[in-house]
Amino acid sequence: MKSKLYRSLIAAGVLTACNEPRSPAGLSQYDATPRFAQSVADPTATIKLPLADAGLSLKSDGKFGDGTYSLYADGVCGITGTIFVGGSGDEVVDGSNPSAKDRKCIYYPRKVTVLYPDGIAEVISGPLMSVSELENQTYLIPIGSTGTRHFHVRTNTTRCDGVHWGSPVGGDSVLVTRTAADTWHVQTQPYPNDNAACKRSTGNTLLGHMPIDLWIVSSQALP
Repeated sequence: MKSKLYRSLIAAGVLTACNEPRSPAGLSQYDATPRFAQSVADPTATIKLPLADAGLSLKSDGKFGDGTYSLYADGVCGITGTIFVGGSGDEVVDGSNPSAKDRKCIYYPRKVTVLYPDGIAEVISGPLMSVSELENQTYLIPIGSTGTRHFHVRTNTTRCDGVHWGSPVGGDSVLVTRTAADTWHVQTQPYPNDNAACKRSTGNTLLGHMPIDLWIVSSQALP
């Protein structure tokens, strides 16, 4: 039986095909109205990965937990995190930035585990996790609304340079729900629209179903 969320997303026109870059019907994903009256410094960002991660393909290292999530926070244990509201609008949390603070942390570099559909798991040291076009002068997900975005994890292994959900590499775009002025919930679309793709220099390939679930928190409220 399809979930209530799945039915509501279909009704709203949120679910999209692989490599679909357009805004879903009924969603104001792109808004050209200037929202930053003054120059706003790029806020820092934290990614929260759930500690209860059974069935998920992106798993935390379990460190810096709050009882529910493992936090990858800017300035803590070699992590840098930024939402580039003054430029691309991308959110980027990087665990291997050489200019990061606190690189003498006993848990440095932070890690994540990527679990592939064939059952192989890779532990990634110093991962980069990014949502493209989260928010800037042009791109907007209103509070209480959901849009589709491209999410990727840099892996730099023999298998993949990175794992991507959505364009331009492939797979299915993720759903990003803005729950507050400083908070976004990122998750894959309901099965079977939860495919990821592998980016490599020799060509990109579809990996298969790889569900993810995470939260992004900004250091300040945004318009």
